[in-house]
Amino acid sequence: MGLLNRIVDLSKKVSEEQTDTYTLKLNLIENCIYGSDIQQIAVQICKLRFFISLICECKKDLRKTNFGINPLPNLETKFVCANSLIALEKNRDNDLFGSDIVNIENELQVVRHKHFSAKNVTEKKTLRIEDEKLRKKLAGHLQNDSGYSPKEAKLMAEWNPYDQNASSPFFDPEWMFGVNTGFDIVIGNPPYIQLQKDGGKLGKLYQNCGYKTFASTGDIYSLFYERGVQLLKNAGHLCFITSNKWMRAGYGEKTRDYFSKETNPLLLIDFAGVKIFESATVDTNILLLEKGKNKNKTFACVAKDKSCRENLSDYIQQN
Repeated sequence: MGLLNRIVDLSKKVSEEQTDTYTLKLNLIENCIYGSDIQQIAVQICKLRFFISLICECKKDLRKTNFGINPLPNLETKFVCANSLIALEKNRDNDLFGSDIVNIENELQVVRHKHFSAKNVTEKKTLRIEDEKLRKKLAGHLQNDSGYSPKEAKLMAEWNPYDQNASSPFFDPEWMFGVNTGFDIVIGNPPYIQLQKDGGKLGKLYQNCGYKTFASTGDIYSLFYERGVQLLKNAGHLCFITSNKWMRAGYGEKTRDYFSKETNPLLLIDFAGVKIFESATVDTNILLLEKGKNKNKTFACVAKDKSCRENLSDYIQQN
């Protein structure tokens, strides 16, 4: 939501076109912003926040049908419930996909574009049935023509963005959003959970996923950093707020090594003893990095007192 509002503000400053805020937000939500969370409730709250943001921009007109208030968009294919840390194994480059696969993918995007703006139950139901048919058809082609394993093709076909009570065991931006070139920005607040908790349940789940930052005694947020970088396009930016333990703890050695060798860290804010979240006792940091070669010019700041929360930007400039 913060990202949406920021883009709206910047768009108004740089664009000469006088687009009303409702239309601008609607276009940004459909074409520029995507979300993933493993918890269904988080996805539902996210969609509700975006609905409220749009409603706030509606202008009532008593002369028009429904007082001029537009039906809210359908956000099922914009914010998905999925395990962001589990990626599909792609055995071939996208450029090798046959024309049949490309055509079906294009048809699927058209259906979802129509569903985004669908205004009645009948229209939505028809489009969802068409979506399911295309997903199954595409999954079959991917298994036969692109090198996906039968298991992964089955997972892809079974993923239903319209089932609000299901959580996908994988996350794939191309399959779910039609994004195959990477994101410009990845932003978030990943969970902080030790991988050895509950008998190492999470550690066992992710130990064979190929993460360079994986450490059996480590924390899951380290994997989110690496996964976030994977999802970026070259020169894209990631910004996370997480526990700051990776900076000093032994388990953070792989994470520190990854940042220094695989990314270009731009800004590091260590909140030391300043509590940013009222409900969390953990010490935090904010890291902004770029996907690219490390230029060794990280701008760093240690926030030692609560005044930093009043105007963080000024505090960083002064310290």
